[in-house]
Amino acid sequence: TPANLRRVCRAGLAAIHGQGVADIQIDGLEGPVVNASWRAPVDGGRRMAQCRIDDDLITWKPVGVTIPEQDRWMNQAGDPVTRFVLDGERVEITQTLPDGAVDQIALVVSDDQRGN
Repeated sequence: TPANLRRVCRAGLAAIHGQGVADIQIDGLEGPVVNASWRAPVDGGRRMAQCRIDDDLITWKPVGVTIPEQDRWMNQAGDPVTRFVLDGERVEITQTLPDGAVDQIALVVSDDQRGN
């Protein structure tokens, strides 16, 4: 559902980028793709990304990058693999890094169409 898509993408992008769930703003939906943004920790600007869900896999793409090679979906060999389990408002995120290390986190994410 759109609500679950927003919820999972907020949790996934928060985990991937080391942000709090409340920091991830949902800016809109384009079919199965979520547009999101958050305050850049280094310069205070805005970072933007798109997110989509394929089965239990979270795939994301940076938006507004200046390096053309980075303007792609992060689903290639060498990219971390991010999976989720949705249990009501609880979203469990498991990220497997290219070196085989695994990070897990469980986040509570209520549905709020504004992303707050």
